[in-house]
Amino acid sequence: MDPFAQLWANEATNEHAERYSKAVSSHEALAHRLRNRFFYDTLNNLITENKIEVLMNFGCGFSMYPFTLDSSVLYVEIDTEDVILFKQEKTFVWQEEGVLPKRI
Repeated sequence: MDPFAQLWANEATNEHAERYSKAVSSHEALAHRLRNRFFYDTLNNLITENKIEVLMNFGCGFSMYPFTLDSSVLYVEIDTEDVILFKQEKTFVWQEEGVLPKRI
């Protein structure tokens, strides 16, 4: 589903995920994956059926929808300033390196 998710994985994110899982639920990782799969499949179907032209992703975090769903959709990502700036910086580098497809 998301061939780019591993780009965010590092020691710090793995430690955070482990702490978060312990604080919330040992099932959180599975629930998170199921929730993401549901939204990905639903969005992909809506795009395929030409029922969506703009995706506004509130609390987008490190979602890679702009790189995994059809590029004809306009993506608006909303999160805290530090998350957006960090994500922009990293995705720019990965696009320049050819790891991610270029998006407008």
